[in-house]
Amino acid sequence: MRFLAYYVVYLLVFSAIFLLANLANAQSLESYIYLDQNPPKEIYIAGDILDTTYDAIITLDLSNVERISINSPGGDMRSAHNIADLVTFHGWDTHVKGICYSACILISSAGDIRTAEPYSNYMMHMPFEDRPQGKIYRPDALQLYIMILVENGANPELFNWDWRYEHYMSVRYARELGIVDQIKYIGE
Repeated sequence: MRFLAYYVVYLLVFSAIFLLANLANAQSLESYIYLDQNPPKEIYIAGDILDTTYDAIITLDLSNVERISINSPGGDMRSAHNIADLVTFHGWDTHVKGICYSACILISSAGDIRTAEPYSNYMMHMPFEDRPQGKIYRPDALQLYIMILVENGANPELFNWDWRYEHYMSVRYARELGIVDQIKYIGE
């Protein structure tokens, strides 16, 4: 019985330390940014792309960064666009590990070499803003979204899609559309 009590206390203390350590390094519970200092130097983005994600990235030591790896359900379009500009400016590669939905595609498509894991999935939809009265769809932002993707090598056929629906796609289909260059695991 005494062992069980110590074990429970140990678990509670360890959980609290783990949670506090992660909160200190994360922007929020929905987003996490990590800079791997080991060669090749790489920035990991996991979770939502928040309006503060770009600001968090530019506070990092970006010297010698070679790649951004991302696993994101999307998020703030302005922040994603700014990160994509940063990727283009520095000539970084991009790599998708898992999902790359919505605004995430702006970042992943900006890479010099755009790779994705074989199990990755993509999704595009009409951009919208969350307002108290509900979602406000932005066809004007859609045109910009598509133009950026096409500029980065995507098929101009995207202009003809029916954007009233979400478009989920496998990594293989994303490669056919010109959103991904190579399907591979990091290190292959």
